[in-house]
Amino acid sequence: MKKLKASVVLATYNERENIVPLISAIIKNLSKNKLDYDIVVVDDSSPDGTSEAVRKAYSKNKKVRLIIRQERGLATALRRGVEESKGDVILMMDTDFSHSPEQVSELVRLADDAGASNGSRFVRGGRFIAQLYRQLGTYLIQLFARIILWVPVTDFTNGFVAVKAEHFRKLNLNKVFFGYGDYCIRLFYYLHSTGVRIAEIPSTYKPRVSGKSKTNEIVTALSYILKVIRLRFGF
Repeated sequence: MKKLKASVVLATYNERENIVPLISAIIKNLSKNKLDYDIVVVDDSSPDGTSEAVRKAYSKNKKVRLIIRQERGLATALRRGVEESKGDVILMMDTDFSHSPEQVSELVRLADDAGASNGSRFVRGGRFIAQLYRQLGTYLIQLFARIILWVPVTDFTNGFVAVKAEHFRKLNLNKVFFGYGDYCIRLFYYLHSTGVRIAEIPSTYKPRVSGKSKTNEIVTALSYILKVIRLRFGF
């Protein structure tokens, strides 16, 4: 029987301190759970030496592939990783340990069964470790998206998601992968519209281990609200 193969896509920009230990933890989790894998690191020419760290640590591991781009952007980097992936299930996650690598195999197996899976901060058992105003604001955005889009998902913007590769091949990726974290809102919307079930498990989102966040919270929140409206009503 063929072993299930997971592709893990990691989009990086200035994550030198996090990326090697993260890849190591992902490989440990996948190997422990007897999953085949490939890991695709898409680095936007990080000036801090992210790509050099990956190359030095994993040059002899053919299952870890490094792609260096001149352009920048989270969504387009993830798209490139999806296009380069060879697994049966493709998982995307943050590269700063905000998402637990110990949940990778669980999300992959769940997506293989359901079609897609999502690590949610807002189902029972999930946690969002942040200031209270961020917790409340983020929760309200999820509720707004759920009501407007009519998609049965509790967390549209966590970005800890796995999808069967066959479902990705049916999507118009041009309609999904642009902007920043809003790609995930569009991904769930289009998956749901094609009948793909999105199963959720509780996930804990923690502050990054090292480095500096690249997100402007207020601007990002407002843009998400606007993009939900545009996605639903077509303007």
